[in-house]
Amino acid sequence: MGIIASCAALACAARQLEDDDGESPVEIEGWQGEPKWHLPPGGQFTVMMFGMTGAGKSSLGNLIAGKTIFKAGDDTRSMTNMGSVMKFAADDGSLTILDTIGLGDTEITEEQVVASIRDVALSAPSGVDMLLYVMRNVRITDDAISRLIYATQYLWGNECLLNLYVVVTCAPKYLQSRLEGEDWIQRQAELDWRFMHIFSLVGNNPNRFIFVDNPALDSGELGIPERRQLSSDAMFESFCYHPRDLVPPLTQAGMKMVKELVKEEQGLVEEQQKEVARLQDVIKKRPKKHHKHKNGTPKLGRSNTELDLDCSLREAKAKTQRAQEELHSKLEKVKVDKDFQKQVTQQVKRVSLRFDMEFRQAAKAKSTGLMSSLSRRFWGGGGQTPAEEIAASVRGLVAKSTEAAAKNVKIGKACIIFDWDDTLCPTHWIRAVMEPSLYHRDLDAHARKVEAVLRAAKEVADVDIVTLGNRQWLEQSMFYLGAGGLDLAAVLSELGIVIYYAQIPQKFYAGEDPQVIGKKIVMAELLGKRYGVSKTQWHALSIGDQQTEATALREVCKEYQRRSWRRPLCKTMKLPVNPHLEDLGVTLLQLTSQLQQIMARDKDCDVTLD
Repeated sequence: MGIIASCAALACAARQLEDDDGESPVEIEGWQGEPKWHLPPGGQFTVMMFGMTGAGKSSLGNLIAGKTIFKAGDDTRSMTNMGSVMKFAADDGSLTILDTIGLGDTEITEEQVVASIRDVALSAPSGVDMLLYVMRNVRITDDAISRLIYATQYLWGNECLLNLYVVVTCAPKYLQSRLEGEDWIQRQAELDWRFMHIFSLVGNNPNRFIFVDNPALDSGELGIPERRQLSSDAMFESFCYHPRDLVPPLTQAGMKMVKELVKEEQGLVEEQQKEVARLQDVIKKRPKKHHKHKNGTPKLGRSNTELDLDCSLREAKAKTQRAQEELHSKLEKVKVDKDFQKQVTQQVKRVSLRFDMEFRQAAKAKSTGLMSSLSRRFWGGGGQTPAEEIAASVRGLVAKSTEAAAKNVKIGKACIIFDWDDTLCPTHWIRAVMEPSLYHRDLDAHARKVEAVLRAAKEVADVDIVTLGNRQWLEQSMFYLGAGGLDLAAVLSELGIVIYYAQIPQKFYAGEDPQVIGKKIVMAELLGKRYGVSKTQWHALSIGDQQTEATALREVCKEYQRRSWRRPLCKTMKLPVNPHLEDLGVTLLQLTSQLQQIMARDKDCDVTLD
């Protein structure tokens, strides 16, 4: 299945809610409309929230759950560190939300971290699909960035970054306008090296940022239900687009141990949840019949089949409840298991010791003892290390973190996609002259420039040609270009360059450009073949004389970006429209000399050759 088709399938899986037997996966308090996105029943999608005290984790959890589940407080005190982990599980098995202790709490102890890791393992034995780092649009401190690095790359492991997303709370402006939100991300990354590091931990991918506007129901602000629903839609859209088929859930040794110990009970719960979801789906799809009294007045009637279905649903829900109670009982036994406790404790002590050692080594800090000044503050103690030494250690830690994060992506070969007409082949000029064959010397010279640019491109990237022209025209135009003896078809074969024929779709929505759609489909397929299911970062350059090629590549990369960790590198090059033969030759010479420099850039770029 192609990249676009895969994304479309995901979007379809996140279908709009329809009325069922009176229940819905998520009902936002104060909102009477229907959510745009929801997770499939029985999908067992698990998200875990963490972040500094006052960032709004508990309020966010309540928004996602659609009801008040987590205790929420104001900016001055933490209401989530009363226990190590709080949990919400949807009745239909579609979603589980975990709210961890506040990593910014100044009273946190190592024992509390052990309890948190233990309880996460007990709450999500099958792993965590998405990590949500919750932050407000405020200045990021050295303390915050150090805790983020500790929690992700040390406590949960470097590969957990593939599951990491950043939720920015109190962001109504950027929730309303995604483009303005992405501009804000770029500005912050340029202005603040700490924010830049957070950006790097999510692959420099703006789609890994989720903006929410979550005012309290009793705040007295205008449009609260609509704003909360919009925020909920933003969260669930990200859940639905998260590539579970590509990124496995975050799992640790403790989780694996718990999963093995409770696999029978967990399997029974999931089986019962699926049965509940199946019955709800059957009830939802059954036709609604209206019967009449003998005097002709309408009445609602229920057949035996309908009554049987309702009875079966109630029974299935009761069985699910009993299965969940049995699972909870088994988890309580695992919680006090000495081997399990020992494993979790050793894990936390091991990673904490490594964090402390590497923190001190980052700037050759002189502090003695097991933990540096900032590390002691992390566990609730004090420290006397000078502020400038701490700052240097944090910068060193960030550098080490950046190096480790980069291991989550592979830098592979780039891909250059050429258009054919008026990009390589002087189509406009050929069609304008009466007898192209009379210009065989000029065409031969041009063909050799085409060969030169293709060979230069092949040195720095894989090369493909995508055209809206048909095969007959390609063969005819190659015949004209080969009048002087150069066999361009043989050159393409030697270099391994494939020509793809884009087809203009017969059906498309109003406002869409069918030519863009045609090229977009082919580009998505060929890039999917080039990079496959891997950690390799997409890196593509589109070269053509129309905006069609550039727009198609941008849209393909933007769509893929929603399912990737590292943001694709997307580059475009616009050539002059309707060029004369001689002018196109000059452009190709110019292009040949610039290709290596353009492909060496590590940022997106749009180049226009006049």
